[in-house]
Amino acid sequence: MNNFKEAKELDTRTDGRGTSRRKFLQTMAAAGMFSVVPRRILGAPGQVSPNSKLTVAGIGLGGQGLQNMVAFQALPEVQVIAVCDVNREGGGYISWNWSEGKEQQKCGREPARRLMDEKYAKGQRSGQYRGCKAYADYRELLDKEDVDGVMIATPDHSHAVITMAALKRGKHVYCEKPLTWSVEEARQVTETQSQSGDAMREPGPGI
Repeated sequence: MNNFKEAKELDTRTDGRGTSRRKFLQTMAAAGMFSVVPRRILGAPGQVSPNSKLTVAGIGLGGQGLQNMVAFQALPEVQVIAVCDVNREGGGYISWNWSEGKEQQKCGREPARRLMDEKYAKGQRSGQYRGCKAYADYRELLDKEDVDGVMIATPDHSHAVITMAALKRGKHVYCEKPLTWSVEEARQVTETQSQSGDAMREPGPGI
C-alpha cells in the first residue's frame, strides 16, 4: 500500500490529454507563454510549488491526531487545508509528543486550525494566513474539500467507517490503529479499498 510520498509521485491528475500538471507548466514556460510568474506559484529552486503539493485534511484532533498533523505540516510537499473534530475546543487531552511528556493540553478543531494557520503564516510576507478550514462533521469535510488524503485519529470504533467514506471518495488514507474492530469490518474496508483502487496506510510505532 502506498504512503503519502508515493501517492505524490503517482499523482495521475492531468490536463485532459494525458499530460501531467508539472509537464504542462514546463512546456508552457519553454514556449515563452509565461513571461513573469511569481516564485510562489512555480516554486523557487529547492522548493515545492503550491500546485504540486499534496493536500491533506485531519479528522480527529485529540492529542495523537494533533501531533500527526504537526508532523504532516512539517513536510514541504504537503499542505494541510482542513481539520475536523466533533469537539470545537477543550482541555484535558494528553499529549503524545514524547519529547514533552504527557502534559494536559487543549485540542479540538479550532486549536488545530489555529496551529496550522499560524505555521503557514510564517511563510507569508504579510505574516498572516487563514487557509485551513474547520469542520465538525467528517462527511461535510469530504463533500466540500477536494483533498488528496486524510489523516484519521478519531476514537477507535469510528476508524473503519470514516476510512471507507474517504476511500469511496477516492482519498488516500492514513489511519491510526486499530484500523477495524472486527473481521467483518476488515473485510468491508478491504473490499472498499479494492473497489476504489486507492491507497491506505496504517502507521507503525511512530509517524
